[in-house]
Amino acid sequence: FLLIFPIFDFLKKEDFNNLFSVLLGALFALILKTIIFFLIFSHNLTNIIPFIYKWLRTRGVAEITNANYGFYRIFLQSQIYTVFAFLIFFPFLNKKIVQLKRKEKNLFLLFFSLLITVIIISFSRSYWLAFLISLLLYLIYILHKSKKKIKTLIIFSKNLSAVFILSIIIISFLLKIPIPGGLENKIELGTALKNRAIKTKENAIGSRWNLLKPLNKKIKKHWLLGKGFGTTVTYKSEDPRILSKSDNGKYTTYAFEWGYLDIWLKIGLVGLTIYLIFLIKIFLKGWAKKENIFVLGSLLAFISLLIIHFFTPYLNHPLGISYLLLSITIYDKL
Repeated sequence: FLLIFPIFDFLKKEDFNNLFSVLLGALFALILKTIIFFLIFSHNLTNIIPFIYKWLRTRGVAEITNANYGFYRIFLQSQIYTVFAFLIFFPFLNKKIVQLKRKEKNLFLLFFSLLITVIIISFSRSYWLAFLISLLLYLIYILHKSKKKIKTLIIFSKNLSAVFILSIIIISFLLKIPIPGGLENKIELGTALKNRAIKTKENAIGSRWNLLKPLNKKIKKHWLLGKGFGTTVTYKSEDPRILSKSDNGKYTTYAFEWGYLDIWLKIGLVGLTIYLIFLIKIFLKGWAKKENIFVLGSLLAFISLLIIHFFTPYLNHPLGISYLLLSITIYDKL
């Protein structure tokens, strides 16, 4: 959070275009990295998979999970920025698409489809939920503002449907593209997505619920001022990797999936309240400039961050905090 001082001091309004270029470049690198990992694992490139997997797990770059039905989940924590990017730029596409030339329109649709592709491949339900809720709030907002509600709804639905359909085509193409050394893999994309969306009996979900009781118990002992950063909680995990090392599945950690409870445990109700007030102030500062279409999009991304943090902690993570610092600076200098 102390980085706010150099960021605020050095980042001027005239630097925003350069900042945009840097972030866009990083975004395309993230998309490319996700697609490469997805190709390697979905095509069973057994000659390199053991080395790639070990590197990814050792370096903490990504989480790779066999989601069954021939589909692999490729999750990188930085993929949250694909959610942000889509929500930031979608209001622009939705409002300006009729003014774009055909080539520009196709490029924008491809860009958004690649973002959706990464969000789908991440198989993150917290991303999916936050993404859909944020889009729903945006739809409610533009319908409330619009005098031609039916036309607004049609344009919104048409744009969203186009990028979703194109992203499914991209994923299907990636799964079918022949790669030398790859093994044949029967893939049922629709079934994999459906099960991920509605299936509630999974190791990750079970572990998350098992954590809730001991986490709440420790919070009750230090509810006002918190126990401090690095506080650990022991619970029974259902993660196969942990079960392979422990007979009873007991696991002790200082990082918790329940984001707001994590903050409460470590800095107490006082700290959590101060943090929430801080978040509200950032949002209100942006809301005052919501007529700027990119600010409106950034507020949607801000909302998605708040929702994702319920289940996947980011407000106590450099990726989430970085977005807050950029938002504060941009809202103030616009």
